[in-house]
Amino acid sequence: MLQGASAALSVMIALSLANAGASNAALGLVAAFFAGGFLTGALLSPAQIARIGHIRSFSFFAAIAIIASLSFTLGVSIIGWAIVQGVIGITTSALLTAGESWIADAAPAQSRGSILSFYHVVAKLGAIGGPFIVMAAAGGGTGFMLVAVLFALTILPVTATRQIQPEISTSKPYGPRKIFRLAPAAAMAAFCAGAVSNSVPRLYPI
Repeated sequence: MLQGASAALSVMIALSLANAGASNAALGLVAAFFAGGFLTGALLSPAQIARIGHIRSFSFFAAIAIIASLSFTLGVSIIGWAIVQGVIGITTSALLTAGESWIADAAPAQSRGSILSFYHVVAKLGAIGGPFIVMAAAGGGTGFMLVAVLFALTILPVTATRQIQPEISTSKPYGPRKIFRLAPAAAMAAFCAGAVSNSVPRLYPI
């Protein structure tokens, strides 16, 4: 549902801006704000998760994503939409951090790879189905409301679970400089993959 909401939102934003006559530079600006927000969320969300736990953090960021998605129905504004896309990027990154770290912690070591691979298959199926369902069912302002509904649905299984949350880790994450120093080839490959994975989904609809 999370991947479906994010993918559907990227398609709707690109098409809405194109229909409003936005320039290519404006489209790129809005997409760049999402990437910047995603990076910000990846850097800041672990501290929030460590402070209040996985379930509260997931619900907190999902609520912000719902509000941000609904704000797109207020009208087209390049600067406004860029800022909101930055917020969506932060919340999406934080939701993925909370969810995937929980899955990795709960999965047994001997089957962790299989569980994570199955998770990514399901996530990509959601990313495929989300845009089709939202655009086919509604589009326009109603489509943004459906995206908000998808974000809301992600809260239900997390808040209804009886599973114990992962223990909060006190270890410090690697910074970008240390990663580049230890594995420069992998870091550069990740940078190139990120450039492609952000620009293509957010610009291909036009």
